[in-house]
Amino acid sequence: MTGIYAQMLFQFFKDNISATGVLNIKGFHFVMESRTPNIFRHTLASFMKGYPQILHYDADKDRQSDRRKEALKGKETMRLKGVTSLDEYPYASTFEGGKNANIAAVPILEQSYQGADLRWNVYAKLKSGDAFMVIPVPTDQEPETAKQRSLSRLPQSMPELSPISTPNFSRPTVPYNMWPAVLGAGVIIGVGMYMRFVPIP
Repeated sequence: MTGIYAQMLFQFFKDNISATGVLNIKGFHFVMESRTPNIFRHTLASFMKGYPQILHYDADKDRQSDRRKEALKGKETMRLKGVTSLDEYPYASTFEGGKNANIAAVPILEQSYQGADLRWNVYAKLKSGDAFMVIPVPTDQEPETAKQRSLSRLPQSMPELSPISTPNFSRPTVPYNMWPAVLGAGVIIGVGMYMRFVPIP
């Protein structure tokens, strides 16, 4: 993984690892291009406009509703009834959401996928104020695609390699100038473990 994805992860660890090696992050939300391509593009566009990739969950439903109203005020004409829904970034369910959020019309099905993923795989493990990172994952970097590509180059009689254990970032010892390459591999491993062990609704 190179370019913007490695840079994003490098910046995340730089900002969120304390001097004692403690991570101030509680979860990850992976935006898969293959599953939600329009939301994937909207998320990247939001990052390019300067919106944060690290958000903080707010469990208060009333505040979430107020933020959603602020974010979508005057934007309803963007919606095609019965076809598209309005995707906001940052999400109204985070303290960063609300007024001045970036808005895009996306297919209703994609919005449903993302809502379920956030609800069950991210927010269910967080409490108000917890930080989580949003990571867009392009199709050619998704773990299953990479696995299939690698296996296709092996002789049929060669056994599949054992899964790689998740890296331990609790005490970073890798020099910072080496992290872009190391963290790129870390994202692929992390996404692989996520897709393997966390059921997608």
